[in-house]
Amino acid sequence: MKAVSPWPAKTECPLEGYAEFKKELMHASFHNAAENSGEWRFAGQHVIAAAEVAIIQDWPYWAMARMFKECDPLVSWDEFMQKYINCLKTTG
Repeated sequence: MKAVSPWPAKTECPLEGYAEFKKELMHASFHNAAENSGEWRFAGQHVIAAAEVAIIQDWPYWAMARMFKECDPLVSWDEFMQKYINCLKTTG
C-alpha cells in the first residue's frame, strides 16, 4: 500500500490517478440507465474501471473513501466497494 498524506480540505485530491478515478465514477450512473439499451452494463463497467484505478494506485481505504465522498457520484459507496472486492478476487 502506498504511503498517502492527507491533502488540505476543500482542495482537489492531488494523487496520481484521481482524475481518471473521478471521471469513471461520474460516468457510472445506474439511476439514469435504461434497462433495454445496455446502459446498466456500461454503468457497471465504469465502476469497475474506477475500482481498477484504485487497485493499480494501491490507495489506502481512507483515501478512497475521502476521494469517493468528494466526487459524490450517483453510484453508492457499497456498490463501488463490491466491485473493488470483486476485482481484487479476480486479480489475486
